[in-house]
Amino acid sequence: MPSSLSQDEIKSILQHEERQAARPQPVTLGSVGAQVAQALVAGFGAALLLGGAAMALGAPAGIVTQVALTAGVLATGIGMALRVIPDNKLATVDRIRRVQRTVLEAEFRKREAYKAIEQLEAQFTAETQKWQHALTELRNENKVLRAENNRYKEAQRSPNFTTKSNVAAEVVNDATKILEHWFSTLGEADASGYRRGEWWSRPKAMAAGWTKTRHEAATELLEDADITGTNGRLSFVVPNLRTLDAALFSLNKYCSEAAAEPDMPRQQNSYVEPD
Repeated sequence: MPSSLSQDEIKSILQHEERQAARPQPVTLGSVGAQVAQALVAGFGAALLLGGAAMALGAPAGIVTQVALTAGVLATGIGMALRVIPDNKLATVDRIRRVQRTVLEAEFRKREAYKAIEQLEAQFTAETQKWQHALTELRNENKVLRAENNRYKEAQRSPNFTTKSNVAAEVVNDATKILEHWFSTLGEADASGYRRGEWWSRPKAMAAGWTKTRHEAATELLEDADITGTNGRLSFVVPNLRTLDAALFSLNKYCSEAAAEPDMPRQQNSYVEPD
């Protein structure tokens, strides 16, 4: 498919055509003779046509001759006059100018459309960043509230009550960090639609300043909550938890249930009123 002409190329073509239109065309004896011959042929044809028509109508011979001669002279003269008038060579220039104007209008519309698209993309990016910032703030606030709630529950529990999992605030916070790392590194989905992330392994955790005990407590909590599993030596988030929000909801729900102290049955009053 031929490529479109640039503005400089269109301008060069216009200048060339204008110079060609303004330049006088050379006149030779052959070109003049050819033009005269064409005019004479046209005159002879007109004479035969109109003379024959007059004869067919039954006009006298003198009238027929006069009509034929008049038609021939007029046709020859008109033909030679038309040959003298030069062709309108500026028509090509006008057409090119119209094309150039159309190209400029299309280019203008295209640029305006690009500007509108860029504005929409900028607005979308700004809105996305705003909502991501708001979501981050809500998650941070939720972490603080969960930690305070867990500390409150710990303070309210009886000294002899032991939770079935270690749901201390710092352990829950570390488990949350493991989940956040997993979902921030999700790869392409497999045939079942499951997307595997990068596991926050013990070497990575210790390189980040965690202790072995700290990492074990967080991973054990995730396993107790049925949020993670292992395949050989590879740990993963279970497939039914496809998003970070779903995983955090499951973790918080489990921690609330594990930290809740069961209601003690009421002791029945054994006192009996004497008779």
